[in-house]
Amino acid sequence: AVVSTQSTGEAVVKLKEVNSRDTKKIEALTAQLTKEQATVADLSKLKVDLESELEEHETMVGELTERVECCIGAESMVEKLTESNLELEEKMQNMIAELADLEALRDLNEELEEQHVATEKELREVYSWWRSSCGPAEGMSPRIAIQI
Repeated sequence: AVVSTQSTGEAVVKLKEVNSRDTKKIEALTAQLTKEQATVADLSKLKVDLESELEEHETMVGELTERVECCIGAESMVEKLTESNLELEEKMQNMIAELADLEALRDLNEELEEQHVATEKELREVYSWWRSSCGPAEGMSPRIAIQI
């Protein structure tokens, strides 16, 4: 019975040692598990935050894509308007040149009209002088007399 008590005592001491070691391992694992749970909670919160941020960025990308498409449309419109403006500018230059030509013709026409009026006045004066001094020959029409 002594051997058995001694063996039992040794077994109890060994069991206490094993129990103490296991308790320390369990405490260490529990501490590690608590840390891991905190990490999981942090990572879960980070995941939610990142998902929210991703959604915001996707929305921003959509808005920016729309803006780019609008800008491309505006760029096309600017190119068309620029071409149209250049064509209108060319037409305007042509019209300015035509206007200058027409003004020169008008001035020439006015000058010719003035010369015509002066020449007609001079011829009337000559004809009046001739009629009053010589008179047309009898039976001669005044038109023929003017041609002579």
